[in-house]
Amino acid sequence: MTDASGDRRLLALMFTDVVGYTSITERDEGTAVRIRESHRTLVETLVAQFEGEVVDVTGDESLSIFPSALRAVDCAIALQGALRSYPDLTLRIGIHLGDVLRRGDEVIGEGVNVAARIRPLAEPGGICVSEPVYQMVRSRTHVTARSIGEQALKNVSVPLTLYALSTEDPTAESEEPSRTRVRWVAALAGVALIAAVVFVYRGPLIAWVALK
Repeated sequence: MTDASGDRRLLALMFTDVVGYTSITERDEGTAVRIRESHRTLVETLVAQFEGEVVDVTGDESLSIFPSALRAVDCAIALQGALRSYPDLTLRIGIHLGDVLRRGDEVIGEGVNVAARIRPLAEPGGICVSEPVYQMVRSRTHVTARSIGEQALKNVSVPLTLYALSTEDPTAESEEPSRTRVRWVAALAGVALIAAVVFVYRGPLIAWVALK
């Protein structure tokens, strides 16, 4: 829908920010600049890969929009996964699905305000989403959601139920299955060794029994 003031759409909005950026700046401005640039590069690269658009990157914060909640969540998961290569960079991510007004290069509306209020409720290194986003992604097998209950957000009239998202790497192996495989390999190796010994000494053993 288009009106005189712009183009109104239902979009998924993703806010990110760098955890502890102010204290990092106070300790070492050079490190802060490097972290800020790493954040910008990661966001701009991955958002584009998931069909999104970076609307704004200011300081240690970013706002991106996506055509669906699924793409926004997948992008957030990819972002947090990529941070394994950046030990100094930790992000909070908040995602909301809302009706917004697109006017030129800016996005305005209640949906933007809600998404901005959700982001600080994410744990460091975590992803926090609103109920509408959760409903869109709850069936995804690689996503685990934990309700953090209704939250009263600043300047938002109605409390919203929020969810903390976590993911599991399907290629990762738990420690216990790895131990089990080691035990099985050791056992099979032992059986093979015994079989080999029996095969080698079978002839002399038969001869000795015959003499007896």
